[in-house]
Amino acid sequence: MNIKRRLYKMMISCDQATFLSDKSQYEGLKVKDKINLHAHLMSCKPCSEYHKQNKIITDRIKKVKKFSLEHSRIDKLSEAKKLQLKREIEKFL
Repeated sequence: MNIKRRLYKMMISCDQATFLSDKSQYEGLKVKDKINLHAHLMSCKPCSEYHKQNKIITDRIKKVKKFSLEHSRIDKLSEAKKLQLKREIEKFL
């Protein structure tokens, strides 16, 4: 069996790659899964773009969560501070 065929058989599908991409955002992947995902992303531009966008969205959600936890006592803030916080949140949307 030639090398191309062996590599093709080892490759994961786009469905599997998106699943692993999602999973990698929230929990660690096994070494085998990391290698499979990386190999797929190197050869599949749509999945690579999905992975990049998925990471950006996850990072932004984490920032908004952190920001909202830090400012959870909004009822005690002045109107000017509330307006400032609203503008900061809108930057993420």
